[in-house]
Amino acid sequence: MEDRWLKAHWHGRRGKNALLSLVKIDPDYNDAYLGLGIYHYYSAVLPAIVRTLLLCHGEPR
Repeated sequence: MEDRWLKAHWHGRRGKNALLSLVKIDPDYNDAYLGLGIYHYYSAVLPAIVRTLLLCHGEPR
């Protein structure tokens, strides 16, 4: 499962970089900002959710 999280992380970073390049080329392309906003939101929220789930699940045995 950790492998999938790592792959998702790298795909997300590549997508973010592509959107940043798009914004540099065409700053009026609003859809790129939506994608960047979603990326930043989940980058901020997901680690807290993962920590909470780990606390609820308990210590590994």
